[in-house]
Formats: sequence, structure tokens, C-alpha cells
Amino acid sequence: DVTKGSKSVVVAVCDTGIRYTHEDLKNQMWINGDEIAGNGQDDDGDGFVDNIYGADTVNNDGDPMDGGDHGSHVAGTIGASANDDGPHVGVAWDVQLMAVKCLADWGGGSWAAVAGSVDFAVVNGASICNLSLGGTSFSQAFLDIIVAAADANVILVCAAGNSGSDNDGFPHYPSSYEHVISVTATNSSERVNWATYHETVDLASPGEDILSTVIQNNPNNENNAYSSWAGTSMASPAAASVIGLLSSFNPEWNNEQLTTMILATSDPITNSVNSNYLDGKIGQGRVDALRALSTPLFPKIELAEVDIQIINSDDSIIDAGEAVNLTTILYNNPEWGIAFNPSIELSNDLESFTINNSAQNIDNINPGDVFLNFETPFEIIVDTDTPEGSYDFELVITSNNTEYATYNSTSTITIDVRNTLSNENFMADIFSISSPYPNPFNPSTELNFDLEKNTHVKIDIYN
Repeated sequence: DVTKGSKSVVVAVCDTGIRYTHEDLKNQMWINGDEIAGNGQDDDGDGFVDNIYGADTVNNDGDPMDGGDHGSHVAGTIGASANDDGPHVGVAWDVQLMAVKCLADWGGGSWAAVAGSVDFAVVNGASICNLSLGGTSFSQAFLDIIVAAADANVILVCAAGNSGSDNDGFPHYPSSYEHVISVTATNSSERVNWATYHETVDLASPGEDILSTVIQNNPNNENNAYSSWAGTSMASPAAASVIGLLSSFNPEWNNEQLTTMILATSDPITNSVNSNYLDGKIGQGRVDALRALSTPLFPKIELAEVDIQIINSDDSIIDAGEAVNLTTILYNNPEWGIAFNPSIELSNDLESFTINNSAQNIDNINPGDVFLNFETPFEIIVDTDTPEGSYDFELVITSNNTEYATYNSTSTITIDVRNTLSNENFMADIFSISSPYPNPFNPSTELNFDLEKNTHVKIDIYN
């Protein structure tokens, strides 16, 4: 049942390792099929000896055993097995967990080790990497690895941090890098006050009182096998678990599609009174597994071309005072979903333009199809006093509207307007300019002039 996850989805836990002998984790582990256990050889040539469950980029060996609980807690939140004996936080019960130890047991590490862990995960087939870690130093080499991971269709889910502030001037990495999903923490209703908020945050997820797996001394000792923790380190794997579940449910979706839908279907968070400082800094909402699984894939509509026809004109130039019919040609990417009940709207804030048929409901657009509103084009009437220049119009495409998610795409359409009055090449034979008064200017002056015909006038003051 893919609603519990799928072994085809591999989630890398880049952390302090995983206690892969834990009863709730041992059957969830990714196994390196190219390595022969116990022969002391690097059988697959990846630089690690006997690395069956992953790798250790801190000590450069093949044993990613967790000695400090953190990685095991994160792993259990993503995909602890669903047996009857223990608690289970993550919703993806049947994904594979790849252990990549990039932090010491006490949590310290280097960007080189973390970057190496992501690189290992990508090379060995992980589709999601969780990084519940961070610092304030920028690493270009690590950012290059992140970009390469995104290009390889891998999603990086990162904890936003526990500063309780917006980190202005001190960005939190890797959550502040582009090409990652940055996750802050909530309780049952709103963001918790110790969680980082920042404009780079993309998503929120439960991160308080999260009960999950920790180090188990032996299979028969359950007393210390679980613990409740709080932090964005717990929120990030909760989000990664939902993404893993969504990927299991839609194995044909790529990382862009998974990211788009997990953000679009999140549950908006209503900020409490006096919390306007959080606007735009806690992501699109709280991750919602049911909404994500029950929402069809959005379309991806592009404005392919614009056709402009000038009404009752003998040239191809739009003059002030004329009207034009504007037809948009829309193209729906064949790899995305159907545009259900779409609408299009053209707008411009200037009083110089009147737009008829500005908002239109149009037919569904299937993947790979185009739509032209040639039967009901936008009619733009240009005011006679419109100055010459280029003017931007905003085209908004909306579709797939539900009570909690809507697809929107915005494009800019530019038209050029000529004003024949201001552009007329006319040299006056009879004109006069009166003396300025007062002169010298103090603080202003009045200039009177006479021309033999009415026209727009440009005046340059040289001295």
C-alpha cells in the first residue's frame, strides 16, 4: 500500500548516523548491494570499506552507526517501522533510510563532511536528503553540491534553526541556500517562539514534543529506545517523511513537482495578534499529508506568444487613441497536470488604458495542449493623451482552485505606444517666447510662448 510509503524511495539521513540495530529501524535501512560485508574491501570503489548501510564522511569509514541519538531520532521521525510495540511519528513507514554520518556524535562537523554526505547520497540513489543541522558560515563548495543535487532530481529538506529570531545579518545554512526546502517548527496551532523565522523559510512542520527512536542498547531493552524532543531538527524530518510518502504515491513526479505540491497543499498558519513580523517568514503553511496526497498535480502554463491586432489602422504601430485586440497563446507543459477550470485576467493600473474582456473563464487545458482566446480577445483602448512609451500589462492565469490550494501563474506583456502629436516632426515658422518673469528665477519663473498651431511641446532649460 503506497499510502504507507515505498521501498523505491530512499531518504538519506545526513546526521550523526543511525542506530541501525534498533528494532524499529533495522528493517528500514537502505542496503548497499554493491558492497560485500566484512571482507575489508572497498568493493564498489566509492572510497568506503564495508559500507553496507551508508557511509561515515566524518571518519571516512563505512560504518554510519549513531553514537549520539540525534540521527536515530531524525530517522525514526522519517520512517520508523509500523509495528505494534513502539510509537511512530513519520507517515512514510516503508521508505528506505540511508545512513550518512556527517556529524560527530556530539553534533559537531565540517561543511566538507556535510557536503560529502550529500554527494554520497546523490551518487547512491537517494531521492530525498534530510539535513537537521546548520551554522552561520557560507560555503560555496557546499552550495555547489546542493545545486548538483537539485540538478540530479534530489530534494534537500533542511532545518531552519532554533534561534527564535529572523537571523537578519546571520543567515542559517544550509536552510538559507536556494534549491532547498527550509522548514521551521510549529506546535499544534502555530509557530513556536524558539523556532527561526526568515524570508528563506518555505514550510512549517510539527517540531515540539516529537516522540521518536533513540539509541537502543539491545533488542530486549525498550526503556531507552524512545524519547520526546523538540527543535526544527524534528520538524524537518517530519516534512521529509510527507515528501517521501507523496513520492511513493506519485513515483513519476520529479523534485520540482513534489516541491510545488507539498508547498501548495500546506495548511496556512494564522498568526496570532501582534505577530505581523512573521508575515512572509514562516513559509507557505504547515505540511499536510492528506491534502498533498489527494490533490491532483498542478499544471505548468507558459505564455507562449502574444498576438496583437490594431483595430482600424493602416500600420502596425499602436498610436494613442487607437484600440487593439490582444490574443494570448497559452501552453501547458506535457509533464504536468490538467489545468482545471482556468481563468485569465489582464490588468494595468494606469488610467491611460481601458481593458474590455479583462477577466475570462476559459476551457480546461490538457498537458501538452495550447489555448488561444482568439474568440474573446482582450480589447485594450489607448487614451488619446497617453504619452509615448512602453507599458507593462500583467496576465494572471488561475486554475485548479480548491478550498486550500490554487494554481497561479503570472506573466508580463509589454506594448509600445506612439503619440503622433508629440512625435510629429514639425518645425514652427512663426513662434515667440516672452521674457521670463521674474528674472532671475526666484524661486520659480513663468515662461509664455506662442505657436502657430496646437501641439505637444518639449522645453529644455539650458541655463
